[in-house]
Amino acid sequence: MKRTSKPLARLLTLALTAALLLCLLTTGAVAARYPDIGGHWGETAIEKWSDYDILHGTDLGTFDPDGALDTTQLAQLLVNTFGYDQSYTGALPGYSSIWGEDAIRKAVAAGVMDASEAALTLTRELAAKIIAKAFAIAPVTGTSKFVDDYSITNEYKPYVAALGRAGIFNGNERSEFMPADSFSRAQIMQALDNAVTDVIKENKTTDSAKSIIINKTNVTLTESVIEDDLIIAQGVGDGDVTLDSVTVKGRLVVLGGGSNTIRIKGNSNIAEIIVNKTFGQAARVLIDSADATIGTATIAAESKAAIAATSTAAAIGSITVAPATEVNAYGEITTKTTPAATTLTVTAKAATVTIDAPNTALTLSSGAAIDTLVIEEKTTATISSGAAVKAATIAASDVKISGAGKLTTALVTADAKSGVEIRTSGTKVTVDKDA
Repeated sequence: MKRTSKPLARLLTLALTAALLLCLLTTGAVAARYPDIGGHWGETAIEKWSDYDILHGTDLGTFDPDGALDTTQLAQLLVNTFGYDQSYTGALPGYSSIWGEDAIRKAVAAGVMDASEAALTLTRELAAKIIAKAFAIAPVTGTSKFVDDYSITNEYKPYVAALGRAGIFNGNERSEFMPADSFSRAQIMQALDNAVTDVIKENKTTDSAKSIIINKTNVTLTESVIEDDLIIAQGVGDGDVTLDSVTVKGRLVVLGGGSNTIRIKGNSNIAEIIVNKTFGQAARVLIDSADATIGTATIAAESKAAIAATSTAAAIGSITVAPATEVNAYGEITTKTTPAATTLTVTAKAATVTIDAPNTALTLSSGAAIDTLVIEEKTTATISSGAAVKAATIAASDVKISGAGKLTTALVTADAKSGVEIRTSGTKVTVDKDA
């Protein structure tokens, strides 16, 4: 028997391997197309997001595009999109599904769904509230763009209005929202497609995108332009994400990330940063380039956050700890009365730092250089050695400022009624006569 030469054998092996891989890829592409979506108006969005493993088909191998979505399916979709991995351990009143309980508990822990909502029928207006919270889209006052705005329940109206303005929700051909109706499985896939261009789980470069979600750790996004939002999702956990020469024209929304860090490099240009992380380590946003341009940073109340810079030339315009808000039964956006503590560490230059949420623990570490510090709620502030604040305005009671760093001047206004302590050496303190 004549032996095949080794080079030829290797060539045949490679050819067979390539053929097998091609077969597998082709089979996967065919399998991804459900038999009941051909010609359906939602076909494109369903195929795209099915490939991302966002929402699965039925046990019969169909997608059921016009089937009604329930809270469990929506929770699972959000878990798959954002990578939620924390789990709520309390009671779920009235909820009885076994297969979907894990997804519900993760959605509740992520703060996008209330435990009391798990057993509710998923109407379009309830879905609006859950989706708005998932994408960190703040509710807005006023009427929505839909002609049946009058029929939207007051407590959901600010969320419907916000998603309508963002272009995530669009009405039917008569511009109706139909708030009490159910969301179909095709409609939720289209809403997701309206909100997001891509969900990234590995290193990538993208020329231009609407909005992007990163839901895995150790991802580097390079030379990219994001027209709307870039969301660092909860799936990153306490891990790392690097943005190298990335422009975000909307918001960089930080829902995940740890102490080692959300790193901003190169000539990145970020208009607005929002940090909203309540679990694990503080999400640390590091400006790691003197060429990076950062507009503002907002720290959501009850978050754990850090803003840092490696270069003395790097700076941020303003940093604000925002108050916690909620929507009441009358559709009013109100301030939460007893929010949990917020922690913020700053190791960077900033024109202003404003504390507008009670129970805030602020630490200005060595290297922090703040022109103006404004404290409008109960706060404990530490100015560490090597940190400096030119001027502080205290407009709240129960404020304590201490540390070995430098605070040049402090003004205590009439809004400070009691409990103000300033224990920094060499500070010139001015107290309003009504304080």
